[in-house]
Amino acid sequence: MTDRQQDCSETFLDDEAFVELEKAGKVKLSISHRAELNDAISYCVRLRDWQEAYSPDALKARARVGELARGLKKEIEALAGGARLSVLLSDDEGFTHFMVPHLSSSDPNEFLDQLDAIIERCELKVPDGYVRRSSRPKDSHLLNLCSDVTNIYERAGGKAGIGGDRTSTFADFIRCLNGRIPKGYSAGSGGQLVKKAQEALKRRKKQRERAIRATAGH
Repeated sequence: MTDRQQDCSETFLDDEAFVELEKAGKVKLSISHRAELNDAISYCVRLRDWQEAYSPDALKARARVGELARGLKKEIEALAGGARLSVLLSDDEGFTHFMVPHLSSSDPNEFLDQLDAIIERCELKVPDGYVRRSSRPKDSHLLNLCSDVTNIYERAGGKAGIGGDRTSTFADFIRCLNGRIPKGYSAGSGGQLVKKAQEALKRRKKQRERAIRATAGH
């Protein structure tokens, strides 16, 4: 793993899961391999969240919400004319309860604090560890995961190969792993993740071939 995963500490795979993975992939996973697999899934989850939160559409929507929140806060402060919001929105005629029901049980000035929180969240910047690409496919988090898992599987003594019929011990390992990835982040089926693993293997092969040609050219 790289330092991009140094903050990934959530555990997705327990001892039972590792037993199943070892049986499916016919490999022995050391403590280090197990930690790396958990890190790989954790980064996969984080990457998928980043893709949703920092997509072009999401960034535009967040900017619009922040703009509306700032505008609403400005209008409220202007109307208040220096008065406390709790006085402006007095409950004498049930105005607060009718118009702003969530303010009636506490100091209405908290509403301004809530607007400040919304504005702050809408100004969040793209994390340093995430490089946004407009052409990045929605399931690129799975391709990244398969690339990481391939390297871990080989370091554990396995042979990361998948035949045309998508059957091999590595394919069984990938199918088993997919069942342990949280819903919403996993592939629709184990077979779909195997297909991604094949894609990752082909990509790695091309990268190695390019590296060899580049070395031979010098």
